[in-house]
Amino acid sequence: MRSFSYLFIFLFVLGGLTLAQDAADIYTGPMNGTSTFSPQPIPSTPEMAELFDNGPVVNLPGGGPGGSDGSVLQTSLLMNTLGGGWQLPSGISIADDFEVPAGGDWAIDSIRFYGYQTGSTTTSTYTGVYVKIYDGDPSAGGTVVWGDFTTNILGNTYWINAYRYSETSVGTTRPVMAVVAATIGLTLAPGTYWIEATATGTLASGPWMPPVTITGQTTTGNAKQLTSTGWADWNDTGTMTPQGMPFKMFGTEGSAGYSFFDDFDSYVAGQLLALQNPTDWTTWGNNPGSAEDAMVSDLYSASNPNSVVFVTNDDVVKLHGDLTTGKWYTGFLMYIPTGKSGYWNMLSDFTFNTGGYWAFECYFDVGGGGRLLTGDPVTNFTWTPNTWQWVEVIVDLDTDQAEFWMGGSLAGGTLVKQWQWTNGTSAGFGPLVIDATDIFGATANDEMYMDNFFIGPASITPVELTSFGANVNSAGNVVLNWTTASEINNQMFEIERSIEGGEFFRIGYVEGHGTTTQQQEYTYTDMSVTPGTYFYRLKQIDYIGTFEYSNAVMVDVKGPLGFELGQNYPNPFNPSTIIDFNIPEAGLVKLAVYNILGEEVAVLKNEYMQSGFYQTAFNAVDIPSGMYVYKLETANMVQARKMMLMK
Repeated sequence: MRSFSYLFIFLFVLGGLTLAQDAADIYTGPMNGTSTFSPQPIPSTPEMAELFDNGPVVNLPGGGPGGSDGSVLQTSLLMNTLGGGWQLPSGISIADDFEVPAGGDWAIDSIRFYGYQTGSTTTSTYTGVYVKIYDGDPSAGGTVVWGDFTTNILGNTYWINAYRYSETSVGTTRPVMAVVAATIGLTLAPGTYWIEATATGTLASGPWMPPVTITGQTTTGNAKQLTSTGWADWNDTGTMTPQGMPFKMFGTEGSAGYSFFDDFDSYVAGQLLALQNPTDWTTWGNNPGSAEDAMVSDLYSASNPNSVVFVTNDDVVKLHGDLTTGKWYTGFLMYIPTGKSGYWNMLSDFTFNTGGYWAFECYFDVGGGGRLLTGDPVTNFTWTPNTWQWVEVIVDLDTDQAEFWMGGSLAGGTLVKQWQWTNGTSAGFGPLVIDATDIFGATANDEMYMDNFFIGPASITPVELTSFGANVNSAGNVVLNWTTASEINNQMFEIERSIEGGEFFRIGYVEGHGTTTQQQEYTYTDMSVTPGTYFYRLKQIDYIGTFEYSNAVMVDVKGPLGFELGQNYPNPFNPSTIIDFNIPEAGLVKLAVYNILGEEVAVLKNEYMQSGFYQTAFNAVDIPSGMYVYKLETANMVQARKMMLMK
């Protein structure tokens, strides 16, 4: 169920399991001495169009430390829980419901969860995510229809430029990460479902999941948490109000987004594939049920219960009907046991029994080495035995270009090679056509399992950008604003910056709105500039990596006109706060904190500094409550302000 509101982390020990992290349990590890904006990393997992959003995790955009986003626990509403445990090693998970509306299936390529581990940097420490989908409430007899807690489907993880903290304790010790599950092949018919998730990470604290967070609301959903004592409502420990699990689903709506998809789960294990479905599958000799036909197997599977196994001389073919235009992607999940090998090819011209023109051949050799054959020299790559992994080919018939991905372009994988599709492995040049896919037991060592085979189109339409401008705000930061009239398949805008007309470098990104005919407005603040002339441009990227650039805009950043010490925020605070100050000219600068007796209790800055706008964090975890004075001094100016520490 779509849910909105507020909840998060409370260290609560019951039966030896960490269930939640309490806002009063303040992290006392190292704090950043200064807080500066760190540009968001660009996620390597392209996400398809957004299908579902269960509610926000951020409720203070741009209002967090250093201009980051804030996911703020509302202690003023008596809320107490920063986040809930979803820790695989402890057997703790969180579940929530969602609905696929009538009108068509959902093909869900990825699911984005949110989480953190206390004390991490803005580099994610998540190492795994595990997902189950149920046809009903798992605490009330719902049955698993997809997924398990043994297969790690982490496709990507990255910082979302947000921190989790409470109103009374602003800090940067809980950077919130996107934790993206790669679920290519997951297709759900209309109906109500429940999703359950758990995760792993490298740090001792967590993983933790912040709840859906909305300012002014204490009830945000109806999620449930599973621990050693069983299922229970996921409630805030202060207000005891139910919370929602924040997650988004991405994919395509309608006909699953594929021309063809097969997870092999409707077949009978131990019987031949093409013999059971000669409409969609055949063999090299067009003889389903012959010795060439591959066996459906339940020994290994990525989506329970079945896959297809290819051993020596198996040769199964999927015909694609002579595709001649458009951009297409095809692939499958592959599993090869240790000591075994596998093979896959695609043809731009195919004739039964004789073959035709091979546009692509791929050998998965014993031991984890791979060979990609095209008209160019052989390209080597690596793969991992005893692990399900995506293999994918993308072919743009309009430009005669192809790509091979190990790990899958939709699952955060690696682009192994790009080549001209017509310059394949056969002699000379072949037709600009996608005719067939062939999976073959090419050697005596071959034993390759295939699951979730797919082929589908990728139609791209540019975004209609109607305005793009830049200005400098009072803090000396560059604020970019742009507007679109319509968008189709818009994954994101990367922001690129050039100094004094030099080379452009990527500094961050803003998510797009997928496909929409409504006007959309965007903003991005660059807080890492010093006085000078800058150029900015946008790189608009669609869901499969196609991109185009905007025109560049220029902006001049001047230094501060005067000496200024800003009021700290928040104020009152506990235990940390942020102090802004401006220096109009270079020189020795001291920023210190004093108690009401005039005794120096902390020195935040005492160094030579250039002209500019600055921001510093003050952590008062080791000093008592009370009124304090902070003072900024240079050779020519002195300013002081008061602040209140309330513990």
